[in-house]
Amino acid sequence: MGIRTGQQYLDKLNRMRPHVMIDGEVVSEEIAEHPAFRNVARSYAKLFDMQHDPRYQDALTYTSPSTGDLVNASFLVPTTVEDLERRRRAISTWAESSNGFLGRSGDYMNSSLTALSTARKWFSQADPRFGENIRNYYEPGKTTFSPHIP
Repeated sequence: MGIRTGQQYLDKLNRMRPHVMIDGEVVSEEIAEHPAFRNVARSYAKLFDMQHDPRYQDALTYTSPSTGDLVNASFLVPTTVEDLERRRRAISTWAESSNGFLGRSGDYMNSSLTALSTARKWFSQADPRFGENIRNYYEPGKTTFSPHIP
């Protein structure tokens, strides 16, 4: 999936139906509008909007070789020193924007998934479907998974 806007992020949050307890209150809809979460949700949304801003787009995104879409640079599998520098620049740009106060921003999970995707052969040792599953999960637009059936 290509980069999304802050509004798309907020809309997705608001479509979820969580069961969150805060100060004895159950929040089960429109979580991004609740006073306890509204400001932090908008702080995260700002990060997504930065990907569309010409001032930050080059630092935060790259063109996916498989789809041609702009995607967050945290999905870049580094093969060169320049790739590593590009990922660092992207991660630093988001961290500097939030003064380092938004732990576990989107680039954290993206980086984890990207690392797992490079271990396809390792996952395939247990079952070839597992290697395919991690590749499909990482690749934009892939949604087919092979369940493990003993």
